[in-house]
Amino acid sequence: MAIQITKSGTDLLVQTPHMNTNFNKRLRDMGGRWESPAWRVDARNEALVRAALKRSYGGDGEGEPDTVSLQCHIEKDSWQGPVEVAGRVIARAFGRDSSAKLGEGVVRLEGSVTSGGSRANWRTVVDAVVVIHDCPRKVAEKAMADGYVGVTDARLYVPDVAALAEGVD
Repeated sequence: MAIQITKSGTDLLVQTPHMNTNFNKRLRDMGGRWESPAWRVDARNEALVRAALKRSYGGDGEGEPDTVSLQCHIEKDSWQGPVEVAGRVIARAFGRDSSAKLGEGVVRLEGSVTSGGSRANWRTVVDAVVVIHDCPRKVAEKAMADGYVGVTDARLYVPDVAALAEGVD
């Protein structure tokens, strides 16, 4: 899904391809409210909305977004919530025994994505090499400069089909 901004009276309806908690916070700070499947924001804040979209998604719905696929090792956990990098959900558990589900556009190449802890104090746990598709280039550059806690060995993802196809199932 692409970013969509639609005018509705005195408001903008903003749809995004995946959740980003940093973007959500920025829109709430503008008085925006979530009305599934879109954010509703005062149309007078259009410039602020577009700036927030560019920061969190690499584009604002006009033209092609400046995004890349980022491969990195993530070693993080989160108490009763999702593991995130730059507001992007990497994985989310819903309880100790629920396992964990990868976020939209995230692929696990190796390692583990799971849940743990106790029944009352569960955690989402990620210790894996992942690919994050549609990652804003600025976020990827910051990750490659070791700019995020728990993120190491970050690089642009270029699939090596021959290496990926080696081995036997």
